[in-house]
Amino acid sequence: MPQKGSLKETRVGNPYFAIGVYKHLKKNGEIILVEILANPIMYKGRKARVVLANDITEKIKYIESIEIQNKNLSEIAWIQSHLVRAPLARIMGIIQMFEHNKKMSEPEKQMFFEHIITSAHELDELIMEISQKAYLAKTKFAEE
Repeated sequence: MPQKGSLKETRVGNPYFAIGVYKHLKKNGEIILVEILANPIMYKGRKARVVLANDITEKIKYIESIEIQNKNLSEIAWIQSHLVRAPLARIMGIIQMFEHNKKMSEPEKQMFFEHIITSAHELDELIMEISQKAYLAKTKFAEE
């Protein structure tokens, strides 16, 4: 987001030239963000300024909401690439053990079967968490 400063601070160097983003208090008491461009001119033999102030409040809010959305998507991507892979890797490893070790005892089979169930439940919870985060991010973005 553009840096907000004091208009008085920018006038110190050149009292007739200013550029930047500032807070502006409207007559109704609302504070908005404005982008100011001011240039010196001569008007009827006197130094003056032509000032252009653009309300960028909604633009800044929109940019901030996109940044929040990007943060949420990054979290979802991290969860998918790191947390989901762990239980999935355990399940795949146990399946390979079953394939390669045909002489596994019943207690060993039961133990590995329990690991598969635990990993499957963990994977299910992660997928539900990802879905919930995606839904909340989508809902919040739609509201803004």
